[in-house]
Amino acid sequence: MPLSMSLRKSKTIIALVAVLGLSVVGSPAAASGVDGSNQSAKSANGDQARSRALAAIKKATLQFADVYNALDAGYVSTVDLGAGCVSSESEGGPRQLGGMGIHFVKLDEIGAPESDFMTPSVLVYAPDPDVEHCSYSTGELMTNYDCADSLRLVAVEELIFAHLWQPASGEAHWEAPPEFHGNQFYYVHDNPETDWVDEAHAFPPHYELHIWLYEHNPAGLFAAWNPTISCPAHMQGGHH
Repeated sequence: MPLSMSLRKSKTIIALVAVLGLSVVGSPAAASGVDGSNQSAKSANGDQARSRALAAIKKATLQFADVYNALDAGYVSTVDLGAGCVSSESEGGPRQLGGMGIHFVKLDEIGAPESDFMTPSVLVYAPDPDVEHCSYSTGELMTNYDCADSLRLVAVEELIFAHLWQPASGEAHWEAPPEFHGNQFYYVHDNPETDWVDEAHAFPPHYELHIWLYEHNPAGLFAAWNPTISCPAHMQGGHH
């Protein structure tokens, strides 16, 4: 066989091998790209669904920016229950975590296993830290407009008693806590060794989740504490 023909055949074989090799090597990369695209699409769809849910919750709860609408709807101040304005420090935590505020609850709904942020069982208001003469009890708010006006709605919250929570998966409640669009509720219980504070706020062990729809939270939209929230000196106390 002439040398030139042999070289041409060799080049043809090398070219075929190179093409086949690229195809084989390229296939996993292509598959990985498809998987990545699917994951990105799922993540985008999840973000959109969460955004729609949050927008709906805000639309449904915006009326409670006026605390009198909350009182008319049956919410009561937890000051009536012996609680105060909640801060991390008042519950034995670091001061820099910030606070929550004053909680208003629907006593006939709180703790139920069916959580619905469209009609939250808890509303959270932050008092003006410079106002020192208000107790923020329900009775006071009904007659003292200055105290009512010093409250601003900052978050909505759902609270589920742990002994009532039954995961659909059949797992124990601590293995599958409640969630809202992938955000797990926090488990809260009283530590018997810290007798100077009740971390469960006089409630049985429970799950809770805040959504800071009305006040920016540098710690995150679903964080327990908000570093921007502070309480008047005379209002330090346990929450709920």
